[in-house]
Amino acid sequence: MAQLAWQGVPHRLRPAVWLEAVGGQRRKKAAAAGGAKSYADYLGEAAAALTAQAKEIALDIPRTFGQRHVRFSPSAAAAGAHASLLPALERVVSAVVAANSRRGYWQGMNFLCGFLLLCLPSEEDAFWVALCIIDDVIPCL
Repeated sequence: MAQLAWQGVPHRLRPAVWLEAVGGQRRKKAAAAGGAKSYADYLGEAAAALTAQAKEIALDIPRTFGQRHVRFSPSAAAAGAHASLLPALERVVSAVVAANSRRGYWQGMNFLCGFLLLCLPSEEDAFWVALCIIDDVIPCL
């Protein structure tokens, strides 16, 4: 088992492993069962809360990865070369802030969520993994 761990998780399995390893799958299932708020609930809360943080998020989103990644480049997205992740990134970051209003938005959250959007199959999975990382893996933030 140790040797397999050192060889790494196969690329196609990483999204599922990450979601399970940080506790995102557990939270996602609890939300689906009605025992907790869902991603959609947090999106609704984020849309209803027009705050100074929402303004800060809107300013930071276009700066995420800048021109370093085509999926986050406003010019490439406008040209239609690739589906832009900028709208999804704004939704994920806003939902994470709504779910964790005690901490609010902090610099770098957009990069964490952006990376997860690139690696995970859905916007909702990126939300749950980001939330678990912030709450459980690095709770000192």
